[in-house]
Amino acid sequence: MTLEQLTQHNQRPLNGASIGDRRRGKRVGVMPLDGGEGGDPKAGDPKGGHAQFLKKRRGDEPTSGLSISSAVTEFMLHQRVSRHSPRTVEYYVFCLTRFSKWVAGQGIEYVEDIDAGCIRLFMCELEDTMKPNSVHAIMRAVRALFNFIEREELIGSNPMRKIRMPKTDKLIMPAFTEDEIASLLKGCSGKEPLDVRNRALVLLLLDSGLRLAECASLKLSDVDIETGVIHVIGKGRKERVTKLGASSLKAMHRYLRVRTGEPGEALWVGRRGAMTAYGIAETLEKLGKATGVHAHPHKFRRTCALMLLRNGADVFSVQYLLGHSDLGVLRRYLAQTDRDVTKAHTLHSPVDGMR
Repeated sequence: MTLEQLTQHNQRPLNGASIGDRRRGKRVGVMPLDGGEGGDPKAGDPKGGHAQFLKKRRGDEPTSGLSISSAVTEFMLHQRVSRHSPRTVEYYVFCLTRFSKWVAGQGIEYVEDIDAGCIRLFMCELEDTMKPNSVHAIMRAVRALFNFIEREELIGSNPMRKIRMPKTDKLIMPAFTEDEIASLLKGCSGKEPLDVRNRALVLLLLDSGLRLAECASLKLSDVDIETGVIHVIGKGRKERVTKLGASSLKAMHRYLRVRTGEPGEALWVGRRGAMTAYGIAETLEKLGKATGVHAHPHKFRRTCALMLLRNGADVFSVQYLLGHSDLGVLRRYLAQTDRDVTKAHTLHSPVDGMR
């Protein structure tokens, strides 16, 4: 379900109940995430093992309070007024739709009926079919939902406080080798306008560490072609600057001489006009296939960060240039390689230093 659909549902009463009614604890029906009308569940025992357990534990006393669907709706409206990026909103919609459908399948209708045991069961079922990092991503969204409900005082007890988040794989995310970079640049070393553009694109990504979406959103006015300074609007609408070195700036000058289109438009232009993030990713993928290199857009960002550190940049400058809010994300994909570790030991061996 899209955010617009969620908003439209929120603007009309759910079984005659307003948001104020829901906050005051009035019993309201479920608003399905598939866009259907809300309504009271059919009579009869709820389906699902955990729902049966809840019924046995609490008896037949009816539950009142905030429906799960209404809670998700209010949470998504909060995301909208907080001006989070469309990708962030899509992430929450995807994860919470999955959670809501699973809970409904258990016969659970109200937020207060979701306890830690229910959430652990959901997490276990995710782990049966998904990778650890994907499970962790969905559970982060569920945690954000319950934290929001708790802050809004719509629930007495937050079950996520009893949940230990699933462990994720601590993998060293690969960067390009020097040979791979050379192959990519050789693949776009021609004099045709397409080659000139692709070379400038590759060098900009390697030199600036921009995210794919940030790269695609660049305008001509965002790049100072004299100094190489680039103004970027990153995640959370935060503005920062990054920079191109002399070689990358030279490639950019060559590209701007052959670039079509009017001033003030998008920096990256193809045969059909401004290039989208998908178009840039597809261009890099084609270049990678032609040169035998796996050229995922985010791999350029990791390579930029690793090369900056290897060349002596301090970690806080790298954090700022890449637009990370803290060092945790940077640390996650900048785990030192075997080469870095052995080189560090060769230079700083404790025993050799005693000579």
